[in-house]
Amino acid sequence: MYRRRLLSATAISILLFIFFIGLAPVSANIDTAGELSIEEAVAMALETSKTLAKTALNLESVYEALQDAQDNWNDAWTVYPDMEQYYVAFLNARYSYTSALTNELVQKESIALETRTKYYNVMQCIKIVEQKNKELELAQREHYIVKAKYQVGLADWSNLRQAAADLADVEASALDAQNSLDSAYRVFNQLVGLDEGSTPILTEAPVFEALEVEDLEHAVTDIISRSPDIYLSGENIALIERVVKYTDSSDQDELNLKLAEISRDITMTESMNALINMYNSIVSLEKSYSIEQDKLETAELELTYTKLKNSVGLVSNTEVLNAELALMKQQNNLFSILCQHQLLRIEFEKPWI
Repeated sequence: MYRRRLLSATAISILLFIFFIGLAPVSANIDTAGELSIEEAVAMALETSKTLAKTALNLESVYEALQDAQDNWNDAWTVYPDMEQYYVAFLNARYSYTSALTNELVQKESIALETRTKYYNVMQCIKIVEQKNKELELAQREHYIVKAKYQVGLADWSNLRQAAADLADVEASALDAQNSLDSAYRVFNQLVGLDEGSTPILTEAPVFEALEVEDLEHAVTDIISRSPDIYLSGENIALIERVVKYTDSSDQDELNLKLAEISRDITMTESMNALINMYNSIVSLEKSYSIEQDKLETAELELTYTKLKNSVGLVSNTEVLNAELALMKQQNNLFSILCQHQLLRIEFEKPWI
């Protein structure tokens, strides 16, 4: 008997491709001590993920169930006197496969975002360690100066004790920063499949690019229309509609249809409100970036001016160190905003991850 496949995996894949952008594979053969881009890190994380591997196996199982349901319904045309149950089973199996395939694509995008987040976290931790080391250098110098003054009677014991306590605090803070960096590397390495002690050089820093939205309502509507949750809600409604239309459905099926439609409308409204709030957060962050950029320029000028005065003996080397530290802190503040902005932009464009 001729068995025709009413719905193939290829057809569903093509349909879903309209909604989602696939992640292009990249070679994952990376030197653990070499440079590592975000694209390479994402490819490694996708290859390493056990959750994604489990999802892929589940997808195969769901597809096999779809094929069986499809065959049973094809046979029902000539073999079974009542084919409604097989048609409904086929519709449910098709929806299950569509849902599983959609979830796999969303999972890949979620892993990509998680990788980028942990990538940026390592970069921020590195900068904090550098800042803490500069603070340590300054504290050591100040302690040395106070100690020298104490030895010649220009400072008392309380000054020396306070300088020693300050130095101990900075040393502890520097150690905490190093521990945070080690932890950030360890978590990142686990995600991308590197050895725990690896310290790859992360080369891809975020670049500021303002979010340009001419028509917020149109942009939000467009994003929501590509949401997997909304897509699957539509597929579920279409399934129930077919059950109601082509089978001897019950009142419960019609009630389920109404409930599914209401649920989709609620999800769309909540998603739109959340997106608008996220947009406002991004705009606020961009204003903060502009303010912090001005502060950075001021800190750069202050360092240049302090170095110039130091060169003619008007200020001490300690003042230069303080100016360098102030500039480093401002650079780190700006970098933190850049990371937040980049991640928020991704979440705005793909809020389902």
